[in-house]
Amino acid sequence: MPIEIKYRAAEQASIVLYGTLTDEAGSDMLPIDLVWSLRDRDKQIINSRDQVVLADNSEFTIVLSGPDLPFRPGGYLTVTVECTYDGVDQDDLSFKGEVRVLIENLEGVS
Repeated sequence: MPIEIKYRAAEQASIVLYGTLTDEAGSDMLPIDLVWSLRDRDKQIINSRDQVVLADNSEFTIVLSGPDLPFRPGGYLTVTVECTYDGVDQDDLSFKGEVRVLIENLEGVS
């Protein structure tokens, strides 16, 4: 299934992504080893943003700015969030999610 683009950012500008993790029962999920990565359309890592560690919280914030937001052919970047968590009936479950950010090509930015 294609990923819906819900975020837009101007090339080389800034954007803040907020996330909340919930388990299968709808309760706040306490993640273990929460990380994120930033890739272009060709799955190449952008600005060394690979497996960046986040605090193990059910709510998190990812700030992308400047060199995190280059314009690339295809026009979007993908942020991947991964962790393990203890579920309602089982421990050490894997979570992976992605969101695409459309990068607006600005003619005045080089």
